[in-house]
Amino acid sequence: MRREKLVDHLTQLAIWACLGVALVLVLLTVTAYRASAQWSSDPANPMTVCNAPNQQRSMRAIADADSGWYVFWSDARNNAAKADLYGQHFDSEGNALWTANGELLLSDPARSINILEPLLLPDGSVMMAYGTHAQINFMDTIRAIRFDGDGSALWPTSSILLTGLDYRSMKVVPSDSCLYLVAYCESCGGGGYGYRMQRVRMDGTVQFPTIGQPASGYWGSFSVHPDGVGGVLFNVRCGNGAGTCLKAQRFDSLGTAVWPADIDLADAQGLNYAFATASDPEGTITAVWEVNGDLRMRRIDTTSTSLWSPGVLPACDLPTYVQAQPAIMTMGTELFVAYYDNRPPANNADLYMQKFGLATGTALWAADGVPTIQESSYIPTPRIVASDSGAVIGIMDMTGPHKFCAQRVRNDGSMAWPAPVSFSTGPQPFYGDRVELSDGSGGVVAFWETAPGDLYGARIHRNGLLYDEVDVTEHSSINTIKAYPNPATDRITLSVGNERVIRAEVVDGIGRLHHMDLDGASLDVRALAQGIHQVRLVCASGRVLRGSFIKQ
Repeated sequence: MRREKLVDHLTQLAIWACLGVALVLVLLTVTAYRASAQWSSDPANPMTVCNAPNQQRSMRAIADADSGWYVFWSDARNNAAKADLYGQHFDSEGNALWTANGELLLSDPARSINILEPLLLPDGSVMMAYGTHAQINFMDTIRAIRFDGDGSALWPTSSILLTGLDYRSMKVVPSDSCLYLVAYCESCGGGGYGYRMQRVRMDGTVQFPTIGQPASGYWGSFSVHPDGVGGVLFNVRCGNGAGTCLKAQRFDSLGTAVWPADIDLADAQGLNYAFATASDPEGTITAVWEVNGDLRMRRIDTTSTSLWSPGVLPACDLPTYVQAQPAIMTMGTELFVAYYDNRPPANNADLYMQKFGLATGTALWAADGVPTIQESSYIPTPRIVASDSGAVIGIMDMTGPHKFCAQRVRNDGSMAWPAPVSFSTGPQPFYGDRVELSDGSGGVVAFWETAPGDLYGARIHRNGLLYDEVDVTEHSSINTIKAYPNPATDRITLSVGNERVIRAEVVDGIGRLHHMDLDGASLDVRALAQGIHQVRLVCASGRVLRGSFIKQ
């Protein structure tokens, strides 16, 4: 049954003119409105994010600046032929801070808001890139708007980033307190496919013409990472079919290619279809891709120089069986790879994982990886997020009894939980339409779309439970700490009282774990990337202190 919708009588409407198109920006008051939603402890009935009429789609989720999460989506509840932008803000306990079933954030009377990509900025605000069209299934203009933590618009009008082409998808990354956007388009110069770039500043002004800066003439899937100095590292599959290339190029803050020519990350055999990339604070890029049922990998620096010898190494090349759909992340000096594998006793495919030394590409766990989730599955999409203490959490959907589930893998490759833990045995993600994020305390949160177009969320705590029962063998209490100055540029001081801290861990905005040295109550944060970071301090008393801070 759908929940009764709540009417927020505090909502105000303000209408501005934007390039001749009337936009309705719904400004939220700063009143502490809280809807009645929380994380569910029953996997058969996960927390409902939105089950409004018609379809909710293009769901995206990001961490906020204070141990919670934003969820945004394109919503056709008011008109099946024209979608609006809706969102929800959750605190760490899963309490919905905005109107139940989502808050209307942006509506255009003449155009449908069809896809979106949010980015948390260093000051805690959210910049939202979104694609619009007169029809609900297309996109000819990409705009941006910036919201504060209450969902109030910080610009009087939205900013046009790209226009005049047939856009299909986009990705955004931070770029010196700006948003760097790369969009995939059809009829993208010369009538073919390609990619266009744009850079938008905190005040909504754009750096390049609205036709965008050309990035590539290829037309496969792509990834984008910040290079740490205002530019981006761009990776793209050269097309469909086996044996295609995997190109890479670095662009500076002016949109200019840094390398003399694109480089091919793959070897002579190319790649079959799926690939994954990850970056680290030094700006290096690691790529893992499928080829003929195996997984291969390569790591390059910001000058495009290969960092391993030989340049391309096997990630898993078990004969006869198929390894595919890699998901990867770097954490400190280690690379983690999750993938599906059909080796026996798999009923279709199981989830396997491997850890590599980032410096050399040497496998550090059992040969050919460790089995992580072994249940019957159908077209699974592996994922991976950082936990704590050097552990990671592997995730797979479309599985057997546990269905959409996760397993925490310790740094030595052993399983931390007796069995996979279910986000949901009820409403399931529609293939890969889901987002998983580190919860900053060793666990994981997930938000997902179902086939009918409803949205759900769940949290698995570090102890492998859907509720926060603190593991007394590890700590007896958890307390929130303050960090100052916040934002910080070089050092932050943490309010630890009389506690003696024995371990300090920081999880950055994309889930990478950093083991930190604590000097008294102070952390040196100069090596961290700009953005929101979660900090966790384990004390000699057994208490765990946690909080968040912004690195400028």
